[in-house]
Amino acid sequence: MRGRRSGIIGMITSAISETGQPASETGLSSIHIVRGVQEVCRAKGFTLMIADSRGKPGEIEQLTEIFNNHRVEGVIYAADHHKMVEFEIPSGTRAVLANCFGSPDIAAVVPDDAIGQKLAANHLFECGHRRIGMVALNPEVLAAHLRRKGLREACELAGVPQNVAHYRTGIDPNRLRGKFCALEEAIRSLLSSPERPTAIMFGNDLLALRAWPALASAGICIPRDLSVIGFDNDERICDALIPRLTTVALPYFEIGCRAAKMLFQMIERGAIVCKIEKVPCYLVRRESTGSPSSGDDDTRSQGKKFRNHYAC
Repeated sequence: MRGRRSGIIGMITSAISETGQPASETGLSSIHIVRGVQEVCRAKGFTLMIADSRGKPGEIEQLTEIFNNHRVEGVIYAADHHKMVEFEIPSGTRAVLANCFGSPDIAAVVPDDAIGQKLAANHLFECGHRRIGMVALNPEVLAAHLRRKGLREACELAGVPQNVAHYRTGIDPNRLRGKFCALEEAIRSLLSSPERPTAIMFGNDLLALRAWPALASAGICIPRDLSVIGFDNDERICDALIPRLTTVALPYFEIGCRAAKMLFQMIERGAIVCKIEKVPCYLVRRESTGSPSSGDDDTRSQGKKFRNHYAC
């Protein structure tokens, strides 16, 4: 204890209740955000007190009140995926949202999903691809919208026509036919397209993992016949696949670190910070992407000018 200060930071997350649950659209975000927050708190000599929300937004306000009763000096709320949240923060509470955002008067740290998809597309352009398919997440998920926007902007910059026929949704939002029925249909549709893509980007690494058997049964050799790229950088998946999966890493650990640093700025300055900070994603190159076996003659030379354009 330092005078009237408690030396305690409160954190609300669903990381504990999520552990061991199958990931579909959320990846492994929460636990890595916790690690980032913990590292900064330890360096500052603070204790981190964690409460699990069980994924129920209605419990967040109650947990915040409990933290305030314990005289925490600030609260970080970490969401399981990038989204907008709606809940009240008690007046005078120093708070930062991690992996989500809310009203303009609450500070937040979020991933830059659009830049991440631009990096993926840029990498494929460098390899020589011009016909790129995308098997996306549930369209109701914010990340799916942002990543499609990133793909569109990358195609415009590269002068590559974005063929809407090459865009599919890999998860059935209604879950009526089984979670991955839409994925299997998306792959069949793309592979049977008259302008079959030479590369496919998946909404996350789990979708890529689920697609691997379907691609193998179709006689696809990766990356000779088709380049494949994921999103998340779930190393349990990426390193287990053969060939290993090229992907875009979501900077969850860095989001946790920056959220904690932003909170400590409030504590040290005695003021409330109101801003949204975007943390760039980064490309992790492995063996599942390469040059197309056939394609436009000018593609390889065009690809060079995009190198490092979105370097983070």
